[in-house]
Amino acid sequence: MELGILGPEDHDVFGQVADVLEDRDVSVDFLSPETYHSPDDLEAYDGIFLKKSRKPGFQTLRDAEREGIPTFNGFRTHMKTNHNPGSYWHLEQEGLEVPEGSSEGLEGDTVVKPRTETMREEPWREYGPKTDINHFYQRFIENGGIDYKLYVTDLPDKTTVRAISADSKLLYDQDDRTQVETDAEIQEIGERCIKAFDARILGIDLIRPDSGTYVVDINAAPSYRGTDDEAVLADSLEAFLYDEF
Repeated sequence: MELGILGPEDHDVFGQVADVLEDRDVSVDFLSPETYHSPDDLEAYDGIFLKKSRKPGFQTLRDAEREGIPTFNGFRTHMKTNHNPGSYWHLEQEGLEVPEGSSEGLEGDTVVKPRTETMREEPWREYGPKTDINHFYQRFIENGGIDYKLYVTDLPDKTTVRAISADSKLLYDQDDRTQVETDAEIQEIGERCIKAFDARILGIDLIRPDSGTYVVDINAAPSYRGTDDEAVLADSLEAFLYDEF
């Protein structure tokens, strides 16, 4: 089997995933996500995986699918997760709580999520209302400065969810990560999100204030840092290549 990964070869997690796959007789090539690769360029591969969200990578996925080349997290999955208003709609359809959000600005204390056409940039906190068509505005909810990052991996017989607690990058410069126990609510959220976005892997950002649990962001190309899930990721990619889902 031949897998093409649109992402950096020196990634500290997915470089190791590639090593695991190579030991299982899966050949892995890393391809630049900053460059468009036509279906003709990809015809030798049994599957394509976009690890880094960039416009050329999205175009590569779209055209690969049109020519029948399998994609791990597909073009539609990336489009749905990359657009905050759309991703919030899909989350709410699955009965999940999200903060109040708007593309037109909000009064009061807000989190501003700037974006270019195909990239998310670091958010910041400010008091509205200010409006920029390239930004998404989310109601700030006090959560004690702790975010939860879920890394969800779908397998043919189960869905694995790893939970990480981290100091909020919105409030602190540091990014200390600690793996925490996955409880029943977190497991259910992971499973619902996989279903909502028709995904095989996802990164999910949660906050858990006293008022409940809120999903604040979804990522179809998550880092998996701090999870020790290289073998699980390799299992999911291998199952995809052998069409076991």
